[in-house]
Amino acid sequence: MSEEIKTIKLIDTETPEEIAHLVEREDEKAILQEEMTGELLQALVYIGKDDKPVLSYAGVKEGARRFKNIKYGVSRVDETSEYFIAYGYAINLADNISIEVPKRQPKLKTLKTGEKITDEFAFEIACAKAIRNAIKGVIPIQYFQALVQKFLEQEPMQPQSNRNKEKLMQPQKDKLTSMQRKVHFILDRTGIKKDEDLQARVCKAITGKDISEMGYEELKYFLEKATEGIEKNKLLDDKDIDNIKQNLLSILLESEEGKQNG
Repeated sequence: MSEEIKTIKLIDTETPEEIAHLVEREDEKAILQEEMTGELLQALVYIGKDDKPVLSYAGVKEGARRFKNIKYGVSRVDETSEYFIAYGYAINLADNISIEVPKRQPKLKTLKTGEKITDEFAFEIACAKAIRNAIKGVIPIQYFQALVQKFLEQEPMQPQSNRNKEKLMQPQKDKLTSMQRKVHFILDRTGIKKDEDLQARVCKAITGKDISEMGYEELKYFLEKATEGIEKNKLLDDKDIDNIKQNLLSILLESEEGKQNG
């Protein structure tokens, strides 16, 4: 007869407040990426303002995979006029421990302009965050601490002077996002990378900085179409390259101006 699984209370699976906002923001990006593309291409460790390493959403899921014997999911989702409240569960089959953790996610998101709009992925984000927190509650903290050190060895930290404390550790090249891959592919095939100014502006734009949300979506769409065109035609003439370059410049100029005026 199998031993009864005991339930424990969640004591402290959240990160300190000064790091939590960064983690939540970056985890949401990773969750959306996973939802839309089926890929989870995120750095496994965050470095907070105090230089303290913290496991990302991807790091927690990788931890569950390596630990093994971890079953997780969502038991139910409640809804109010303002929030989705997902109840994530995780079961450590090896140690006979289970837990259920609620996570509340707003239905509205705030744009950089301050405008609030409906977040069409609020339900999915609530579920993913609830699962993340539940997993952290059934795996020993010592295991996660050892895992962080292992990940740090794989992705060595740069000197403080060479990075922004509030940013993620740079992921390895094989963890580039789909959009980043398209950019590097286009820059390589067209020779645009020789234009250092344009290359820098495009690489900055795909991070969402100094570009309007509409401009970002337009850039994303153009990169997809340009990649398809290059892959189809294989060889590009000077006219093709010039058209790609002019389109990139046009999108960047309009979106950068819109961002400044906004």
